[in-house]
Amino acid sequence: MDQIGSAILKRGKMVEQISSNETLLYNVFKGESGNGKMEVMEHATVMLLGSKTDNIGRLVNNDAHMESLIKMRVVILETKGEPV
Repeated sequence: MDQIGSAILKRGKMVEQISSNETLLYNVFKGESGNGKMEVMEHATVMLLGSKTDNIGRLVNNDAHMESLIKMRVVILETKGEPV
């Protein structure tokens, strides 16, 4: 089975669609499911083995700021051209 993306629903109607790569990254950011394949800048395909997300929130001059650090363990499956 192949996943081609996810639908964004509003009031029961599809208003937007995101790709499977965007869905995977969204789930990683939320701290959910960290396994899957993704294309990286059209130059490589990697398999995401696991991930960890650290979020730091703070107020600066009464404005909310959030900094996120996402660490991913990946295996390079294939590359196009010479690796840099």
